[in-house]
Amino acid sequence: MIAKCKDEVGIKAIDFYSIGHIVLGYILFLVFSVIFFVLFNDYIPFFALVYAVEIGILWELFENYILDKTYLKFEIRKDSITNSFADVVFNLIGGFFGLILIIYLTFILVLLITIIYLVWSILLMEVFSKRTLNKENHD
Repeated sequence: MIAKCKDEVGIKAIDFYSIGHIVLGYILFLVFSVIFFVLFNDYIPFFALVYAVEIGILWELFENYILDKTYLKFEIRKDSITNSFADVVFNLIGGFFGLILIIYLTFILVLLITIIYLVWSILLMEVFSKRTLNKENHD
């Protein structure tokens, strides 16, 4: 279920990129929320969440079909179906996190929590990736 060595990255449901997918869903939700507010002068959280997840799905297709064909993808192999599905679910989780923050907090608090969240996520990805990439295959 969780990648414990570099050979399992993209194969297991959860790897160090999972944190990045949560962040992507969160950021996309916030961006689409602002876009919808500016365009329609109304806050439409459902559509912002739908678009955030759609971009996550498009990213998975791009990553596994375009980047894989051009040898730009990590480990030069397609993700497993389980990993791709989990990545989209992590995008959705990030979007829900953004939705909860926007509904219950003021703009300044959302901005402050976003900065803290991004720094924490980057640090966590760094630690998790070093642990995963430094481990040898296990049987």
